[in-house]
Amino acid sequence: AMKIETLLTQAKKFGMKKIAITNHGNMIDMPKWMWAGEKEGIQIIPGCELYVCWDFSRHLKDNEHKTIYHMVALATNEVGWKNLLALCSEGFISGKYYKPRVDRELIEKYKEGIIFTTACLNGIFNAKMNRQGLEPVALKEDVEALKAILGDQVYFEVQRHPNRPEQDNGNCQLLKFSKDYGIPVVATCDSHYGLPEHYDAWTSLMSLQMNMTHHAPNDFYVKSQEEMIKLWEDLPEAIENSMVIADKCQPIKLDKSYKFPVFDTGGVPLDKALEKESLEGLRN
Repeated sequence: AMKIETLLTQAKKFGMKKIAITNHGNMIDMPKWMWAGEKEGIQIIPGCELYVCWDFSRHLKDNEHKTIYHMVALATNEVGWKNLLALCSEGFISGKYYKPRVDRELIEKYKEGIIFTTACLNGIFNAKMNRQGLEPVALKEDVEALKAILGDQVYFEVQRHPNRPEQDNGNCQLLKFSKDYGIPVVATCDSHYGLPEHYDAWTSLMSLQMNMTHHAPNDFYVKSQEEMIKLWEDLPEAIENSMVIADKCQPIKLDKSYKFPVFDTGGVPLDKALEKESLEGLRN
């Protein structure tokens, strides 16, 4: 919902050198955003908020297998960039069922060069605890699988927004998981619009998209470093880990050259082959 110009204006205002951007399920506009950031001297960390069918294969496509969770994936280098593109593509090619979905198999296959976080209230752990009513002990296998698959490439994501007790409850349990399993936590802002005065437009857009009244506090704007540090003054490592992740993310240079398919013309020059095919097509 946020224009890249608005995001970059706020980033420059706050003196930010890097910003992670994610879209849901796809990377379609990412090159455009990366080039825009490059012009302003700001490194865009390309990412995607993946739709993950964590509990079953992406190949299962029926009403019994519609539950999906969110997971954030950030490319740290060119290998990660290509792997993230492959992940998103496979979500559409082999996993699409209402949404482009990936599963554990794909995440493990394409994890190189990518840092993952457990996302928002729609992430695996928050959703299972707050929306499905599962006790933390029931999530032991999920935590162990997450660590086994991703090792030191994954972080528990924590957020703070007013009047969201489910978020606070989720944060508390993720912090316990972090201590028990050695998976670090990272605090995120989860910005959906640039400034507080953009709230009405955003919530109207969300209501139309969801076909229901969208209730959310006016807290999903781009916050300054000072605001985030104050918000997490009791857990400074969550802020520090955002910089740890940023430092791991190298600039990614995109190849802007044209990519044409290779046609076997039997040694005939391409222009002559095209002319021949065109003439034959006209005659027929």
